[in-house]
Amino acid sequence: MMLKKIENIVSEKLVKVPFLKNSIKYIYQYMWDKITSVPPVTTNWKMKEITNDEDDTFFGYFDKYPENDNSLVLFHSTPCTKIKPKKVDTIKVCVKNVSTNEIIFSTNTKAFNWQQGSRAHWLDNERFCFNDYDEKNDLYFCRLININSFDEKKLDFPVADSLPKRNKYLSIDYKVLSKIRPDYGYFSHKKMNDVIDGVYLCSFDKEIENKQLISSKKVLELLNIKEYEQCKFNHVMSSPDSDSFIFLFRVYNKGIRYDHLGVYDLNNDKLNFIKTGRIVSHCCWINNNEIIAYLESSDKTKGYFIISVANLKLDILSQLTKVSSTDGHPSFSNGLILTDSYPNRKRLKSLFLYDCSDGNNEIIGTFYESIKYFGETRCDLHPRLLCDGYGRVACYIDSVHSGNRHLYKLIRDIK
Repeated sequence: MMLKKIENIVSEKLVKVPFLKNSIKYIYQYMWDKITSVPPVTTNWKMKEITNDEDDTFFGYFDKYPENDNSLVLFHSTPCTKIKPKKVDTIKVCVKNVSTNEIIFSTNTKAFNWQQGSRAHWLDNERFCFNDYDEKNDLYFCRLININSFDEKKLDFPVADSLPKRNKYLSIDYKVLSKIRPDYGYFSHKKMNDVIDGVYLCSFDKEIENKQLISSKKVLELLNIKEYEQCKFNHVMSSPDSDSFIFLFRVYNKGIRYDHLGVYDLNNDKLNFIKTGRIVSHCCWINNNEIIAYLESSDKTKGYFIISVANLKLDILSQLTKVSSTDGHPSFSNGLILTDSYPNRKRLKSLFLYDCSDGNNEIIGTFYESIKYFGETRCDLHPRLLCDGYGRVACYIDSVHSGNRHLYKLIRDIK
């Protein structure tokens, strides 16, 4: 516990010098990685690897479930993810029928990173979308695929998240992210031209015009931010009913990052910001009215909070915060919250399942990540949860405990 406190104090002291902070973290964990030996994976849940020949496989972010109701799994495939994505030309977007173990769809994309892939995700049981790159026009765009007919639409703006019940999607600029936050940017473009400022509302129907909802200028004025060096939009997530979305607006000033969590009401064209401290990390929707987020509150308390969209009130999840005391990637399904941790000094990541009804916490397992995966090449677990309401619980994770990046399905059956 004392060593953990020292680690946290050093981390806080170095917040103004991120390059030095990351360098010290790498050296510290590298030393621990060399002097300790840990099991690559520990879990009682059944694990199934999603494969594509000898390739690395992964899904991407934690806010989407890779499998549709017809046992079709959407994922990415590429020979190697140990190098930075900017050094890789293309990767594959694949659909696999896990009932027959057959790849039924595969195509290449030039718009990707190791954290979110190409933002591939299902809209329903038939359609999925992902991003790609138009070399002729030097632009990123969205591809919409029907897995039954294999019909395809090419849409002008890249997708950040979809609004399936409106047949629309939300777009941000991945060129900007490639410079400010390369973990989430794309790298095929030649010039920083035609930049998308803010968040755009786009349609899967090509006949409907795209519309800018939020601009950086509007947000800076609303938050009364006058001094800053850089700013960006990221982590756009739509509500289950497609009527609202959340996003992170991040401002950098004098080496420090300031996070702002925005909520946009599409029915009333209204933008609000949640009052928090300096840090807002990862969020997900619980239902149409509530969000779970790991953040720092205005009184400097860090942990997992439930946020009411209606009154913008925060309530801490004390039990979950106590067990999973560090930042993670939460997902929610039928009263259960699944989240993870970043690698500790021994390069172990943990997976936690929290029951909202009784406050019970279960540690599902631990997963080793070699120091070879660090920074832009890191492999967060990014757990995605599905509970059917009858006791059967499953989740998908990306993991490198085998020495290579792979997508896994973990299953727990309750009898």
